[in-house]
Amino acid sequence: MTNLLQGIRVLDLTRLLPGPLCTLYMADQGAEVIKVEDEGAGDYARSEMAMGVSMSHLFHLLNRQKKSVTLDLREPEGRAALLRLVEAADVLVESFRPGVMDRLGLGSAVLREAKPDLIVCSMTAYGQTGPYRSQPAHDNNMLALTGIADQLPRAAGGEIGSPNFQIADIAGGSLTALSSIAMALFRRERTGEGATLDISLAEAALAAAVMPLATMQLRGGETPPPGGDMLTGLLPCYRYYETKDGRQIAMGALEGKFWRAFCEAAGRQDLADKGRDMTRGEGSTHHQTELLFRSRTFDEWRALLEGLEACVTPVLTLSEALNDPHLEERRVFYDVHDHEDGAIRHVASPIVVDGKRARPGQPAPRQGEHNEEILGSRTPGAKA
Repeated sequence: MTNLLQGIRVLDLTRLLPGPLCTLYMADQGAEVIKVEDEGAGDYARSEMAMGVSMSHLFHLLNRQKKSVTLDLREPEGRAALLRLVEAADVLVESFRPGVMDRLGLGSAVLREAKPDLIVCSMTAYGQTGPYRSQPAHDNNMLALTGIADQLPRAAGGEIGSPNFQIADIAGGSLTALSSIAMALFRRERTGEGATLDISLAEAALAAAVMPLATMQLRGGETPPPGGDMLTGLLPCYRYYETKDGRQIAMGALEGKFWRAFCEAAGRQDLADKGRDMTRGEGSTHHQTELLFRSRTFDEWRALLEGLEACVTPVLTLSEALNDPHLEERRVFYDVHDHEDGAIRHVASPIVVDGKRARPGQPAPRQGEHNEEILGSRTPGAKA
């Protein structure tokens, strides 16, 4: 296992997806991550989609290599126990709505009084200030408010399709929090200062929406319609196409050399200089390329495209990706064995350091599993 964060202790007061994914990356790099859960349901990702297993696969995937303690932060004993943990911690990550930690008597000022060089990272939908700060939200709500959802593809009936990848939660939340914490730790190494980080998942997602924002300004402030941007279907050289048997092929041949290579391989040299023809309708490059892809099955296209340098890729299912030879050779997938739920397939850390990739084998913890080890008692909140 790689150990970029060995010696760093993280208190994780988050739940569900954005915070746990952030701290998962830290745990993979050797940080000691302690989940602080309430004494009731705890992180309710434990039970989300838990069918036939003691803990959900979602919880397993997000919380390997972590520890769990239970504290009732509404009680003085629980708050005192958390502050004792803070004294030996480097980072605290929380995802309560703004004001909750202050009402508990555990706001950033209190935490940093207990540990002045602590990095406190607050992850919320809309940030610690502003008129929307206390509004509840999930990924689609944040995408809606920032205009990102308006840019997503539409189903046949006109409704917006929901991607099965949480853009604001992950790109806006997990990865922004992770990079912010890393930068704060770097500053602390040089100056000894702690930090209070205000991560708005919605704002961070919006900051990453550079293509539609650039197009909007190019159009004089007019919002580009869905499918009206160069990366959302405007160009025949960058879109998805349906095959004869109903599968999909991803065309990413933005560069002329790639489009020409594809056209030559497919026997359509007559289209070689038309990769950026934006017209639609019968006879257009879009239409002719659609007909071309429908002339062969998925497997026929896959055989034709193998080894071709053209940025044209068959769209695999997740189960197919698990057996892809490239991912197999790089050992992207591996199993973590849980004593109750058996082997759980995980994705190894995407961070490869000096040729080594972290594949931690410690399964996700049971709720309060480490109370005695960390709190000194099986009883939550008891004095150590």
